[in-house]
Amino acid sequence: MKLNFTPPPPPPFLKRFFLVFVFIIPLITFSQSEEINACGTKAMPDGYKYDKFYGDNHKLVDILLENNVDIDKDYLEQLDNMDSMPFMEEEMFKYTSTHYDIPIKAWIYRNNNGTGNISTSQVYQVVNYLNNLFASNTNINFYLLCDISLINNSSYANNGELYFNDYVANNKVQGAINVHFVINSSWKGKGTWPWDNPNFACAVETEYSFIGTNLVQIANTTAHEIGHTLGLYHTHHPGRRENNFDLNEQCGDCYQEAVSRSKRQGIACVSTFDRKKCEVNGDFLCDTAADPGLLYPLRIPQSYVLSDCEFDEVSAGTDNWGDTWTPTIENIMDYAPYSCRNVFSPLQVAKMYGYINDIGINYPTLNISGPNYLCTSNTATYSVPYQSGVTFFWEMPYNMNLISGQGTNSVVVQSAGNYGGTIKVTPSCGNRTAKKIILNIQEPAIEGYDQACPLFTYTYSTPFIANADYEWTVTNGYVVSGQYTNQVQIALTQSSSQQTIINLELTNVCSYSLYGQKIVVHGDPPPPAQQCFSQQEKNGGSLGKQKSFISDKDILLYPNPASTAINIIIPNEEKFSVTLLDITGRNLYKNDKGFQRHFTLDVQSYPEGMYIIHLVSKYQTFSKRLILKR
Repeated sequence: MKLNFTPPPPPPFLKRFFLVFVFIIPLITFSQSEEINACGTKAMPDGYKYDKFYGDNHKLVDILLENNVDIDKDYLEQLDNMDSMPFMEEEMFKYTSTHYDIPIKAWIYRNNNGTGNISTSQVYQVVNYLNNLFASNTNINFYLLCDISLINNSSYANNGELYFNDYVANNKVQGAINVHFVINSSWKGKGTWPWDNPNFACAVETEYSFIGTNLVQIANTTAHEIGHTLGLYHTHHPGRRENNFDLNEQCGDCYQEAVSRSKRQGIACVSTFDRKKCEVNGDFLCDTAADPGLLYPLRIPQSYVLSDCEFDEVSAGTDNWGDTWTPTIENIMDYAPYSCRNVFSPLQVAKMYGYINDIGINYPTLNISGPNYLCTSNTATYSVPYQSGVTFFWEMPYNMNLISGQGTNSVVVQSAGNYGGTIKVTPSCGNRTAKKIILNIQEPAIEGYDQACPLFTYTYSTPFIANADYEWTVTNGYVVSGQYTNQVQIALTQSSSQQTIINLELTNVCSYSLYGQKIVVHGDPPPPAQQCFSQQEKNGGSLGKQKSFISDKDILLYPNPASTAINIIIPNEEKFSVTLLDITGRNLYKNDKGFQRHFTLDVQSYPEGMYIIHLVSKYQTFSKRLILKR
């Protein structure tokens, strides 16, 4: 028999508990998941086949070396012995490292009545924040194209996920990364892959429930999505997408990226047997730590990130081989809260470099007009073409003073010393930063071999200056041709000092004569130039005896001007200590241990200007002038 039973109403305190559980707890959980950017970018199971860098981390190391990034050619082998995976650091970029400028075309979608979404001025701020993230990590800079598009379309604006394919395909300019700003979407951002069609496009949601519009978070999401457009996967990517899993931790043995950097695929993994797991699984990069998946909405706990940006090892557990997960919380391509993310790994940077050329950037660059040298106390005007509504930020070298015109397309500059330098101007939009090299005419640079063979003839030159008069003199050598021009052929003669000194006097430029000097050590020039000294050694010949005592002219200091490092060469066996002083006499560096023959000093951390190198031995003391120029 069925009994009809109506339960009594719950006590009031249970009602209140129920309301808290139903309404407040979900809000807390939702708020936490909102802070952790969820990304709509997914890779197809076979997407890796279109990635030209899949499974070849050595190629990425080569890209860094080709771009003059300071990284060891054996970098991948060193990863096995590192306690944690490295970040890209500003110190790894040298003066000669490649710098990339990428244009951004911005699209802002508003409601049909023209309301909603961020403003054009806020887009400028987003790009500034974006550059703050990329500047020291990547040597990549972004600049806005001036024609920011404002489109009134409520469907695009409020349903970013439903219409993503439509607006990405319909609204696109070539040769730039197209960034689409929508008001609402089911994700915080989504990007296309560089092998997609269309490619080099991403979308970012600008209104976040419960926290309001946050430009720093929008910029962080934009950085994450641009990473995808330049070929980067999530650090928790399930590699070759076994069973379409979303996270690395869900994958089986042949598809999971292991914590170990040296662990290899087993014999059961037929297509990838004996390959490094970190190269063929996960995000395919061995210098991003294996990430199980920091956030997953249906998992308990849904986030492995603690409130202080620390990884929750206890909850996360281990990989399939029993090693504890230790991912990097700070990586821009992971699912940590946006406030934790601010770095890329070296191989991530290399991969982005590898896809930048595919964007097809072909925008005209600004040219700064004005003289290419300035004499002390002289003034000159430098300018770029006028652009309506664009402001220009000018930067001067230390020895030039900006008199007027900051913010405009034309400035007046006065030289405080004719050491030259680089003038830079950055427009608020439309073009990347423009640069103009101003010659150092205080000590005119002489280009040519620093080391060369006696009895051979070589070409030496100095930058051409209209109406200037050039007079060359040579010790232990002579001018063969080109006297009174900016380029000469000089024959070196033998000398017990084992060097030739080239002097240049430049007149009819400033109201006084200018002098340049180059010391050429007698020795083999760089290949493929013909060698002489090494051949003498093979034949048992003598390179000559050095003098017991030397003169100031016998000491070689090169290059001078210098930018990153200088070499000091002493032509005898005397031991010298070296001290670096600024022009006020302040001691910046000292090596009391001393050196013989050859010493290299790193000067890239010191600002442009004039310095003194002080050399002291048991019997002799010398002071040499050094110019640093970037």
